[in-house]
Amino acid sequence: MTIRPPNPPHQNLDEEPRFPAARRPRRRAGFTLLEMVGVLAVTMILASMVFTASLKQLSLLNSQQESTNLLSYANALQNGILRNRYVPGPADWAAVVATELGASPTAVATNACGQPRLLLVDPQLQIGRAGGGLPYAQTNFLTGSVVTNGGVLVPPVSPRLVLVSSLGPALPSLSASDFNVLWTNADGTLPPGAAWTGWRGSGSDLCAQRINLAPLFVRLTLGNCFATNLLAIDSLTLTNVPGGLVDGYFLQGTVVTLGVGARVDTKLVAAADTPSLLFQAPPVLTTNAPGITASAMGLTAAWFASSPANGYSGVTYTPSAVMSSVTNYMGAYVNWANNGFQSSGGAYGAVVSANSLMQTALQNLVQGFTSGNCH
Repeated sequence: MTIRPPNPPHQNLDEEPRFPAARRPRRRAGFTLLEMVGVLAVTMILASMVFTASLKQLSLLNSQQESTNLLSYANALQNGILRNRYVPGPADWAAVVATELGASPTAVATNACGQPRLLLVDPQLQIGRAGGGLPYAQTNFLTGSVVTNGGVLVPPVSPRLVLVSSLGPALPSLSASDFNVLWTNADGTLPPGAAWTGWRGSGSDLCAQRINLAPLFVRLTLGNCFATNLLAIDSLTLTNVPGGLVDGYFLQGTVVTLGVGARVDTKLVAAADTPSLLFQAPPVLTTNAPGITASAMGLTAAWFASSPANGYSGVTYTPSAVMSSVTNYMGAYVNWANNGFQSSGGAYGAVVSANSLMQTALQNLVQGFTSGNCH
């Protein structure tokens, strides 16, 4: 007969047996090696994604900043051209821009990545004379740009420039034939052509600023009848008009001074293509010029009426004939006004006819002249 000992007095059979503290199993603290490897892998992937996004953002910011710089340099270059009457070439463009911006030529010629900025010139450019290139200086003499095509005066041909810069690898060796590729290439894309084959950069590394100088030039035509009538270009020193005629393309803002002997009569600023101007100075006054009075206006009219006619217009209109046409128009205008500015009828027809005759007379007074044919 087996006798089971009684249960301990305070032990519940449903409870797990209790062990001394020294024999209890320890709870796990921290991560296992496998878990640590997993966490590190996820962290590296996230860091790589953030780093890549940061690099792209930084590259975009650098590209935008460089594009802004090139635009600023292009504007400064054009301002310097107008101020100095000088168009620089690839060798000295940075010095002109640096002077305009008050910067260092080295800082202008080199970008933030230490790569040189280059100025490319359209290989078709002609300025100053047929076949002329850069640099071009508009001197104080009376030449301007006189490029001709088939014997006919034309504006400067293809006066186009490109400022180009790389934010990545150094630019490849570029020649004149690469100009049109860069001029037409879409921003942010890699240009086609042999020069760019094998280049380790991308389209986003390349920044180009295109500059068209054509709007900076205006045509100026001046005729002169007598050797005593002098003029100057951007200078107060009056000189004889070469051959009695000036006809060329000058930079906007060019100051034209007209005078007789040492006396300055008129100054013009070239701001747009001018019509042909015939310079016929009035007689030299022996007294101070009169004020704007009736007698002064009459004297001015008498000077104008006694000026020579333009024999090159194909139709001879003397200054007195022009004055007569102006007088007829004013009379017809007054009559039209007295009739209430009617849009039809005899008074209206008369003022329209008089206006047409006056315009024809004025145009034929100044157009079509060439050197040495004043009557």
